[in-house]
Amino acid sequence: MSNYSFKSPIITIFGGTGFLGRYIVNRLAKLGYIINVVTRFPNEAIFLKTSGNVGQINFAKGSFSNLSKLSYLLSSSEIVINCVGILNEEKNKKFRQIHSDAPEKLAILAKDEGVKKFIHISSIGADQKSDSNYAKSKGIGETKILNAFPDAIILRPSIVFGPEDQFFNLFSQISCISPILPIVGGDTKFQPVYVDDIAKLVEKIIKIEKSTSEKNNSIYELGGPDIMSFHSLMLKML
Repeated sequence: MSNYSFKSPIITIFGGTGFLGRYIVNRLAKLGYIINVVTRFPNEAIFLKTSGNVGQINFAKGSFSNLSKLSYLLSSSEIVINCVGILNEEKNKKFRQIHSDAPEKLAILAKDEGVKKFIHISSIGADQKSDSNYAKSKGIGETKILNAFPDAIILRPSIVFGPEDQFFNLFSQISCISPILPIVGGDTKFQPVYVDDIAKLVEKIIKIEKSTSEKNNSIYELGGPDIMSFHSLMLKML
């Protein structure tokens, strides 16, 4: 891995074991950063070790529920990246908690600990006035983050696809056991973006920050090259 040493700058990433996070970890390791991956289950994150050199990728047991105990990580970090998000609410995982309240606390802590760059993964259509609880929580989260960390960079990807995605794989599994596919809103347009293209953008943002004093834009909306209806996407998947 290029330029890596024990004196390399440190990046702390939340959600680094997830679908998008693992691609970001892989690309940032190649830039030579030391990477701290915050995860509730370090033993399940061992596969990330192969993305870097010995000692380059480290795991810290933690979550949004114990952020104060992770201040020591942020105090030594140059960059913090938040990739944590949920598609559906569960008993102990609510949109407001995961997308709004916790990211705000993380941004406040990062600012207090002197972190230079804060990157947050949001979602296309994030809007605090939305009728969708998901999009509304994302929009509220963005506002809270920018209030706490004005220079934060927010990425709003459209539907993300890749080998481990939870969208096309879900319908693919349904198609294997059902003679029909449920299509609600078949004319709805989507602009899917490849998972590693988002990781490339994170890499590019960090490179630009290192090579110039110019500030990046605050918000980037990310879509792939093709705009397709839900019905067309299902035909393409089949």
